[in-house]
Amino acid sequence: VKLSGAGLSFLLLIALTRNMTTAAFADFSIILAWLAIATTVASFSMPLVTALNVAEYLATDRFAEAKGIFLYALGLSALLSGAIILICITLVGFGWVEFSKDISSTFIWLALLLPISAILIVISGLLQGLKRAITAEMYINVPRPILILLTIAVIWYLGKTPLSTSSVIGVYTLISGLILLFAFRVSYYSLPPAVRHSKPVFSSRVWLQSASAMMAVALVAAFNERIDIIMMSWLTSPDETAVYVVASRFFQTIITAIIAVLAVMSPYLAEKRHELHNGATLEINRMIQQTATTILLITIFALIGFVTAGPFVLLLFGGSYGNAYLPMLILGLGLVIAALFGPAISISVFIGETRIAFIALLFGMIVNAGVSYLLTPIYGATGAAIASAAGMLLSVIIGFLGLLKRSGLNASPIGHLYRMFFLQART
Repeated sequence: VKLSGAGLSFLLLIALTRNMTTAAFADFSIILAWLAIATTVASFSMPLVTALNVAEYLATDRFAEAKGIFLYALGLSALLSGAIILICITLVGFGWVEFSKDISSTFIWLALLLPISAILIVISGLLQGLKRAITAEMYINVPRPILILLTIAVIWYLGKTPLSTSSVIGVYTLISGLILLFAFRVSYYSLPPAVRHSKPVFSSRVWLQSASAMMAVALVAAFNERIDIIMMSWLTSPDETAVYVVASRFFQTIITAIIAVLAVMSPYLAEKRHELHNGATLEINRMIQQTATTILLITIFALIGFVTAGPFVLLLFGGSYGNAYLPMLILGLGLVIAALFGPAISISVFIGETRIAFIALLFGMIVNAGVSYLLTPIYGATGAAIASAAGMLLSVIIGFLGLLKRSGLNASPIGHLYRMFFLQART
């Protein structure tokens, strides 16, 4: 289902590039990058805290706290979204930030989209904690691209293209709001009856402490994932930015598949945290390395697909995006090499070793920004891809070494592959 959602998002990207100018598409991508960072601040790591704690609370029959953390996460995300919007309005009102007329209308839509996005992420976290990650995809990530595609098709039929940035953001906002109504109902009735009928208990201080510890990691991760597009918006032309966005979309599609694999593992890992604290790492290591092997195989098959089918797929985006092929290959190769070190950064967050993830992502982001500053003005999208791959590799290496040293967990799939193939073949 996760891959279906990623595939639909990919089709949506094709529709947008076909029905927007490269400059408008670049602006749209940059706005979404900043929106994702703002959503990270608004959600304040509560989706992950909710996913981990709900799984633990249900395993120990603490139903009132399970309901309490869900309601608390929803309220906190809505409150922080309002605060961010108020800050932005204040900055614009005092003239410290100025927008063009088109961007101003886009800002109005974004003020509505921010709380919707933050709450949807919280709902997704709850469903993951309930071990219903597929339900989260079916009611959140799958229907949104379908509905947007249908809307764009109607607009195209009416001859109202090319689309402006503000109109696309408006469509995105209205459909996200519609999805929120259905997703909230589904998530609430996904809770066990014992949770729904209980009076919520709020351990606000404990949850805030957990969220605060993870927030630095989440914020650095959000910047790390989007620093490439942000740097390109400062260093190169909109055309090059648009080309890189298309190339990175191939990369992000694979990341989506990897996140789906990790989402399945995360609640099971949360249930075994007490075993890790007691020093029992054998079974946890086996589970992690099996997951890492799956991730490595996904990246290898994806790279093969990029090499063979990439030029033909890029034709679907139009003549302006043919130069995305080389950046796409660079990002794909970097992802394969990174997968050799396993999902150590994600695992360190799951087990509470957030300092490892913070340091790894921070240094990766710095390298990404530094290399991008040097290469992007010269090589455009290709330079940005080299910078992204370099930052990603440094991050995963630091994460792998830190996790191994601090917890004894080996996130690399190499040992598992050796046991699967070479030892069995010898036997």
